[in-house]
Formats: sequence, structure tokens, C-alpha cells
Amino acid sequence: MQTKNVFVYHLDNELQKLFSLPRYNYANLYAVFKLATRIAFLICKDKILIPASNYFESDLSFRILNELRDLNRFGAISLVSSSHNIDELLRKKGFQHGDCFSLSNYHYLDFLDDKQTIELPGTLIKRERSASLDIKKGWLDSVCDTEIVRPLARLSKETVTASLFEDALFEVPRKLGSRAFISDYILPLLPIDHEKVNDAEMILNAFITRKYIASFLKEYNAVCLKDIPIIDSNSILPESTDNSFQYVSYSEIVRKLQRLKFKENNAFSFISNCSVYELIEFKHSPEWEYVSETLSSNEIETKTESGHKKMDDYSDVKIGIITALPKECAAMKMMLHNVTECFFDDRGAGHRFFVGKLKSANEKAHKVVLAQCGMGNNSAAIRATNMLNHFHSIDSIIMTGIAGGIPSYQSDDKQVRLGDIVISNGIIQYDFVKEMPEKTETRSSQAKPSARLLESVDILKTYEYEHVYPWQQYIDEYSTNPFFNKPSSDTDILFDLEDRQCKHPFDITRTEYPKVYIGAIASANTLLKNPKRRDALKEMYGVLAVEMEASGIADATWNHQVGYLVVRGVCDYCDTHKNDLWQEYAALVAAAYTRSLIENIPCF
Repeated sequence: MQTKNVFVYHLDNELQKLFSLPRYNYANLYAVFKLATRIAFLICKDKILIPASNYFESDLSFRILNELRDLNRFGAISLVSSSHNIDELLRKKGFQHGDCFSLSNYHYLDFLDDKQTIELPGTLIKRERSASLDIKKGWLDSVCDTEIVRPLARLSKETVTASLFEDALFEVPRKLGSRAFISDYILPLLPIDHEKVNDAEMILNAFITRKYIASFLKEYNAVCLKDIPIIDSNSILPESTDNSFQYVSYSEIVRKLQRLKFKENNAFSFISNCSVYELIEFKHSPEWEYVSETLSSNEIETKTESGHKKMDDYSDVKIGIITALPKECAAMKMMLHNVTECFFDDRGAGHRFFVGKLKSANEKAHKVVLAQCGMGNNSAAIRATNMLNHFHSIDSIIMTGIAGGIPSYQSDDKQVRLGDIVISNGIIQYDFVKEMPEKTETRSSQAKPSARLLESVDILKTYEYEHVYPWQQYIDEYSTNPFFNKPSSDTDILFDLEDRQCKHPFDITRTEYPKVYIGAIASANTLLKNPKRRDALKEMYGVLAVEMEASGIADATWNHQVGYLVVRGVCDYCDTHKNDLWQEYAALVAAAYTRSLIENIPCF
């Protein structure tokens, strides 16, 4: 697949603040957006379109495009502006930014100081539309329909009434005048509580970026990349009621490149590091032609208001996902595309769901449903039953979230650590017992997990021998969210059975990413904080983790004759030192693996 124009928007200062991306992460940001720009060139028939201001106001864009300046000989890069030439552009930006014109991350002065030796990396073309006018129109329209009012009003000073705050929003375009429509200039014009300025800045940056990108996509009918790691592209890519905006999946292309060979090299590594002329050679190669033919542009569906849905609307939902805690549900919801909320008109709780999409192994899309059940096997069984009663086409349910891990004190054993992932190949309900005077006998007899889902787990393990770990990119992307940051490894502390701190066994294979283990999981309506009981479960049943919902899921799915699987991120060691520090990150890694697991399943 090739498309005429591809719009590329590199991370500027506003977006780095929006996604809480610190400066020390620059090398990672550079690698991701360098590759994104090269992928954009591969899929375009005509030009890569870059906002001229993005080139001048982003160190990242300035560096990446200058490295590709030889593409300009082939007319492959266009810097899009409302100005006819570089001199007019510099004058306009001087008026828009005032004293900020000479900021260290801006590069306008590079051209003013020595125009003779610096040339643009692309052809400067003039727009018919104005991004500033489009953003201002979008701002005023949004004030009228409350899109921007409600989230910002919650952050206003207590002394400001709703009507006064709305008036202040209406006044923003007039007070800005010719200045650029960016958060640094807007925030001082709003009566925001000083303790909530950062939250307001995030809301503004997401809103402005959506309107800004929409302005370019509308004028040039261009395609844009989505699913770029590190950032949540869904929060900044615009939507439309007529599905006029089209997006191509960055992660889909990367996955294909990782499995492709070119000139005896891995194509992913080749593209990341090759020269401009080698990039052009690859674009015209049979290898890229094969990849290109298998790609399809995917429209982002428009969000609709939540409401009652007919059963027929969800006849293609084949996979259900259940979590116990809100943090687990939030982590999984981040992984889904085009999420809508649906309600069923039944009494009581348990009839509210999120429906979203994930890509599949055969270039189609899975439609999946997500629900939250609360803690305990009983709640999990009820929630799974309600889900299966409402979505009759489901053939598998995945329980994802956090669990206590069972550590090892020996280097030759499976060394489960905080943040690792445990996949069930069986469930032991250790509180389902026959109690006699002389002994207590466990009577657990849960069905085995789904063969189809376990096959996908095995395929992911196979990819590991090729150094392909698709779930790692989702951890990189979403762990930048402050709620889901990875705690310091210094907080992964192990205690022996005498409650003395001890060292983890040496593991030469461990990296910064979680390890994935496949094994039995123990389940009960018991919050376990007893290391002796924990180790006894490992001794008796060989389990790797302990949690509170898997047995209920196994029973409910067996009763409905559908498959199940349990994916858990390890957040503690089931001892007296159990705490919540690793819970969000553990929920994230489980959700990231669940996403990759589903994306590795074909859709029929």
C-alpha cells in the first residue's frame, strides 16, 4: 500500500510536556521518530508533509530532517507553511513568538545568522488554509459545545464562577492576537488554580494538537501514522463524523520489518540506520514491495455517545477481557483502539462494558470487550457469566491484571521477580478443599486454559528466539504515563522465611524488561501475606503466582463451553512486606502482553 501524501508531526516542546517525556529520554525519542519519518517516506507516493514551524521549533524534527535533506533532491519532503518564502516565515514567527523567538530549542536564528550556508531540508510550500485560524475556530466551537470548558473548568480558581470562566475562554483568541496558539501563551490568560497548571497544560496541548493536525489532513487529504511508541497517539489524532481521516499503523509496519531480511540484514535495523540512498533503494526493492502490498490504511472510527446497544451490534466480538481492579482496567483500556462504552438494560451491576479493537495476525481486526469485576473468585465468575450472556459470540475470555509472585532463592529455578509476567497453563483453587481430622485435601479440578490462546503464547515464545518481543514496545509507550511508571529496581526487595532481607539469585539473562513465565497459578478468595503458605503452594503444586479471580473465570467459561487464559503481572511476593508500589506497573505489563497475545491471533 502506498498513499500520495503522508503527514508527519514530530514531538515538539508542547507534546513532550503533554506526554511527560523528560529530556534524558531524548535518545529513545530520536530513534522512534527517526524511524517514523523513514517509514512515512516508504509509504508515500508523493511527499512527506512536515509543518515548517515543527522543523524550526523542535530539536528532534530539526535533527531528523537535516539528516534526510538529500531526499529534497527528489522532491520527497515539503515544509508546509502559511508563508511564501523563508524571509516571510521568519518575520511572521518573530511577531508570533516575540521574545521567545530566540529560545534555545527554536532554530529560526540559525537561518537569520547565516542564510548562505544553511538550506532547508525540503521545499517550502504555502498553505491555502491557516492552522492558526483553524485552531481558533475549533477553540470557539469547542467552548460552545463544552468540549474544552468542562475539563478546564474543573481546574479553575474557586473564586471564579462557571460563566466567568467561559467568558475567559471566549476571550483567549482576541487576547492572543497574532501570537501563536500554544499553551505557554494561553495559560496566563486563564484563571487556573496555580496548583493545577500542569493538568491544564496537558489538556490544552492535546486539544491544540488535534486541531492542528486536522487542519493539515483536511487540506492535503494526507495519511498520518498512528500507534507510535512512547506517546498515546489516540489522544492527539483528530476524529471526524465522516471518517475522512485515515491512519496507518506504525507498529504494524515495524512488526513486518522485524521479520524481514534485506541484504543479509534485519530490515528493521537496516532502515533505522541506513543512508538516504540506501533508504531509496529499499523503497524500490521487492522486499518492501511485498510488505507494502500487505498493508492497509485503517480509519479511526468516530466516537459515539454511549447508549443502549442492540445485541446485533456486537455479533463480531469474539474475545472478552476481565480485570478485577480499576488500575488493571485502565491499563488494558489504554491498549485498545476506538473504545466505546456500552450499557445493557438489566437490573443491578455487571452490565457495563468497554468495546474496542485490536489488530490481528492476519491483517484484520479483533473486536474485544473489556469489563471490571472487583476482587474475588465469586465476583469474577458472576462478571464472566454476565459478559457471556450479553456477548453470545465470545469464544475466549482473558483475565488480566496483577498477582503475587512466588520467588526463588536458588539460581537454578524460575526466578519470578516484581514486574514479571506469569501466564497460566493451569489453575489451582487452593481453598476448595476436603478437610479431615488427619489432613486437608485440595479438590481443585479446573479446566485447562484455551488451546487457541496457549498456542498464541507459544508463538510469542518462538518469536523470542528471533529477539522479537512485540509487547515490549507497548510497555515503552505507556510506562511514560506517570500513573504507570516502573518503580526503581531498588524497591524489589526479597525476604527469606525468617523475614530477613536477602539477595535475589543472580540471573544473567535478566534485562530491563519483564521476563515471561508459563506455569500454574494458585487462586482463592484469600489475600495471601504468608510466605510459608506461599512456598508450600509452590512445593505442592508448582505454582508461580497467587491471585483471587482465576478460579471463578475458569468455572464460568467451562460452564459456557468457551476458553480462558490468565495473564498476571507480579506486584508483590505474598509476604508481610506486601504493598501497592508495583501494582500499576504490574497491571501495565500484563495489559501489554495481553494486547500482543491477541494481536498474534488470526481473526476469522
